[in-house]
Amino acid sequence: MTPSSVIGYPGYSGLLQAEQQNQNCFGTLGSWFSLGGVNFSSANPSVATIDSGGFMTAIALGSTNLYAAWTGTVYYTPDGRSCATTYVNASPGASCEVKPFCEGKPLCTACESGGKACDGNGQCKTGKDLITQICNQLGITYENQRTPSCSDGRCGVVIEYDITRVTHSCDSVSLGGANLTETITTDEGCLPGGVEIGPGCPISSDNTLSCKDNYSICGPSSNFPSGTCTEVYTQKLFVGTCLAETRTITFKITKTSTSCSGTVTRN
Repeated sequence: MTPSSVIGYPGYSGLLQAEQQNQNCFGTLGSWFSLGGVNFSSANPSVATIDSGGFMTAIALGSTNLYAAWTGTVYYTPDGRSCATTYVNASPGASCEVKPFCEGKPLCTACESGGKACDGNGQCKTGKDLITQICNQLGITYENQRTPSCSDGRCGVVIEYDITRVTHSCDSVSLGGANLTETITTDEGCLPGGVEIGPGCPISSDNTLSCKDNYSICGPSSNFPSGTCTEVYTQKLFVGTCLAETRTITFKITKTSTSCSGTVTRN
């Protein structure tokens, strides 16, 4: 039978074929071909059934064998010169295992419908429950980065950008219900003090976000040392509890006797 083994989940169906290879009277083998008039059966129909056309359907967890039975013709030579025939009952089988829906299937393709994926127990899961399994595959998309000047004539610089999407290897799987959050630490290379961060940003069902980050080093010129100082923000971004990215925001403030200005990069 082809295939010789089947692994499915309850509700799975597939086609099995009975094939025969003839041999002529003098031992030469012909090609394999499919047969009609075959009687298919299941050793345990409570696990899997098979109909008269060879279509099997997995019913419940367990294992069974699926059989095909027909009468085959055997050609032989009784004397090395002439050809004779006899008939035999053929009954090849295929093993069948019915497992939980997700078991043994790769993450993200296991649950084909509904954009689902699987946990370690062979159960389907969706959304934010999946995050820890794809933690090292997450990415965050940013757009419209801009660096306006500080307001009110203060010295320094501002960086702003939009956070638009969480990407991952299973883009059909929604991470909706999780939040994007971040932490910031600074080396205080230009100004003392910590960094204020926002409350986080909810991820929509299509994995998009509508959020904006805004960081700045701004102050009176007298707050900055003469020459150039550099301050580095270390930014860690989390999707749920998973660390998705680490970025650095680097501010450079240049102060002379006649001017004070700043630049900023993020990478």
